[in-house]
Amino acid sequence: MVDMNTLLTSRRLPIILALLAGSVVPVAAQVGSAFPRTITGRVVDESELPVENAQVCAHGTRAMSGRLPCGTSNRAGRFAFYVYVADMYTITASSLEAGYPETWSFYRKILPQFPTITVSDENELADVKVKVGPKAGRIILKIIDEDSKKPIEAGSITVRLPEVPNSYCSISRGFPDGRYEMLTPEGPFLIEFATWDGANRVKRFAFDESGTLIETLQVDLGARKEMLVRLK
Repeated sequence: MVDMNTLLTSRRLPIILALLAGSVVPVAAQVGSAFPRTITGRVVDESELPVENAQVCAHGTRAMSGRLPCGTSNRAGRFAFYVYVADMYTITASSLEAGYPETWSFYRKILPQFPTITVSDENELADVKVKVGPKAGRIILKIIDEDSKKPIEAGSITVRLPEVPNSYCSISRGFPDGRYEMLTPEGPFLIEFATWDGANRVKRFAFDESGTLIETLQVDLGARKEMLVRLK
């Protein structure tokens, strides 16, 4: 009798060893294999240069439970990860470090046309090339309390586009030493701040160093901006 743990390990071992070595097994064609299937490919920028440490994910057309199938690109931009059901997948890539945002509608103007791949239990799977770009703007906020002058260590930031104000993204998280960094969309965007008083969310008014109320921000594509935010 075949030991299933040994079988699964033997199927995965070549890919694991290759990833540890900084490369990915070049499975250009997989025919007749049962699930899980392996999606492989390469992430490149607008100049066709490899993008390292990008998170690459497969978005299927069906409702699914559990974690999204994802992998990470290596130094050569190569990636490999498993999918477990037959479907047509859109393959996306993002990297906060490199300036390529996640696939939120907030960034829709600068998101590329991501490729798709159909996966069945027996079709041939070719490498997928995922091209990202342009790079988003980047803003680094230093958030302090106006009265105490101390850093705000946690809170909520809500961002939205002026043309679709009813569609927004709200992020509640810690701000280590009052610092928060995010990628920005093309053009102006609205931003709101809130902190927590026990279980109550308290909206805060934000002002820059000159005392101007902060409501709309804009950072050019590929540019970087740092600013002090004072919450009242």
